[in-house]
Amino acid sequence: MTDGFSWNDQYVVVMTTIRIGFLADPAAPTRLAHELAGAVGDRSDGGPSHVVEVVSEPFTTGSEDVGEAMSHLRDHAREHGWDVVVGVTELPLRGADSRYLAVELDESTGTAVLSVPALGGVRVRGRAGAPPRPDDG
Repeated sequence: MTDGFSWNDQYVVVMTTIRIGFLADPAAPTRLAHELAGAVGDRSDGGPSHVVEVVSEPFTTGSEDVGEAMSHLRDHAREHGWDVVVGVTELPLRGADSRYLAVELDESTGTAVLSVPALGGVRVRGRAGAPPRPDDG
C-alpha cells in the first residue's frame, strides 16, 4: 500500500495504491457489492489509485455477532492483501448492545460490514451508497 522515503531526516509515507476488497454473501449481497465497487470509480483528484476486488462467498457463518464478522473480514483482508475490506451480508447483525446494525466500521483496521436487511426493502442501493438506476424510481 505505501512506499516510504527519507527527506531531510524526515520519513515521508506516500500512498501509491489502495487495495479495496468487497466480501459478499452470494446472490443479492454480491450484486450490491459489485455495484458499490463500481461506484468507487476512478480518482481524478491526484490521490492514490485503487484496485477493487469483489469476492462472493458466505462469510458470516450463520452468526449475528458483528465482532465475529469483523474478525473474519480482517482475516480475508490479510489473505488477499487488501488495505480496506467491506463485507456485505444478508444476515441481520447485532452490536454489543444487542441492537440491530446497518453498518459497523473500524477505521483503525479499514474494516466495515454492511447488513442489507437493516437497509429495508425499498431503495437499498441508494442507502448503501450505490448510484441510482433509472428503474429505482
